[in-house]
Amino acid sequence: MKWRTVALTENSSKTTSAARYMLAGLLRHKGAIVAATLLTGISAFLMTMPNVLMGSAIDELTVSGLSSRFMFYVWTITGLAVTYMLMYFLVGYVWAIVTLAWERDARQEFFEKIQEFSMAFHDTVDSKRMLSVAMQDISWVRFSLNPALRNLISGLSSMLITGILLVSYDRAPGLTGLVTLAGISLPIFTLIMAIGAPVYLAFAYRYANTVEPVRRARSETMEKLTSVAQGVFAGIEVVRAFGAEDKEKAKFQNVSEKYADIVAREGRLAAFYPPAVVLIAMTATAFLYGAYAVMLGAMSVGDLTSIIGLLFSLEFLNFQLPRMLLMLRAGYVNAQRIVDILNWKDPLVEPEEEASGINWLGDIVFNHVSFQYTTGSRKSGHYALKDFTVTIPGGSRVALIGGPGGGKSTVLKLLLRFYDPTEGTISIDGVGLQRIR
Repeated sequence: MKWRTVALTENSSKTTSAARYMLAGLLRHKGAIVAATLLTGISAFLMTMPNVLMGSAIDELTVSGLSSRFMFYVWTITGLAVTYMLMYFLVGYVWAIVTLAWERDARQEFFEKIQEFSMAFHDTVDSKRMLSVAMQDISWVRFSLNPALRNLISGLSSMLITGILLVSYDRAPGLTGLVTLAGISLPIFTLIMAIGAPVYLAFAYRYANTVEPVRRARSETMEKLTSVAQGVFAGIEVVRAFGAEDKEKAKFQNVSEKYADIVAREGRLAAFYPPAVVLIAMTATAFLYGAYAVMLGAMSVGDLTSIIGLLFSLEFLNFQLPRMLLMLRAGYVNAQRIVDILNWKDPLVEPEEEASGINWLGDIVFNHVSFQYTTGSRKSGHYALKDFTVTIPGGSRVALIGGPGGGKSTVLKLLLRFYDPTEGTISIDGVGLQRIR
């Protein structure tokens, strides 16, 4: 399965948003992802139904013992379990194929895009940061799609199916009118899901927003950690020549400890998950109401077992949702870091129409050219060239002589158009370099 990542819009060289970047590979294979999503929903149904059949089996066992109907329930539950396992592996395979291919092509696109930028980009963006983004951030985005997004779809599907099944129990004749308010029958199970589910999801969304700044800090600190390590390894001869090993060790340890603190904070957020209280309250309320109905003979023990089983099945969602939200939000933060680089505004703009009929043997003219290198996101403040004017006749040979820092290399870089002049113009045969691709 091979394609080019659709992180860039068809009619623009700019990536529109982090969300679009994340979903680009999935949208490129709509058929596979739609099928995988449907199968994920079916898998959630297959995982939920045994709870319903378990209650029916208990009622049948209580009334008729080991009857043929009871054995039918047993074999049906077994068949659903086997089918679910097969479906689970199939869905996981499809998601893995699509997202791993996305990761591969995202890195390729990132590499190719970096090659298109002028040298000003490499003066502005630290190479260590690019390495961190290309290796770590893209992997985190893939993790946010699979398994995070896949499991989130599965969990929400389970919640929806559970809600529908609980609503169906409220329609049982024995429960109609069991609890009333001002003469109006209250569907308790329906109310539990109608009130509890939105509150649970609202708290989960709030949790995800709380995680975002922590994840951003973690990514930035890992970037610094990578930068420190790469700087030492690349300049190990200089470090040893000046006996700076202890200084570099202390610097690395300082950043490493900051990273450990952020990871610990992220872990605490994952461990203390407030929406879990909402789910516990939903389960407890359903159990108390169901037990009350059983005591009045309005509901069988098997039905109560099914209801509790359905609600306990959501505990799986409650177990994985914090991690999935953490990974999904982390993926968004990392995608934004990638998009910021891909959307970097290059000061060197290529002409829409290239000048034609250029005499490449014509005169080269530097007309009052001044140039400043960019350091970080700002100009250095120091001119490598200042008001440089010279005409080089066509066909001549010229040597530039000067001391270190005199601007010799800068003249060559400007002539090759690695950079555009800060001030002034450069032309060949009267045609400005900015009109030449």
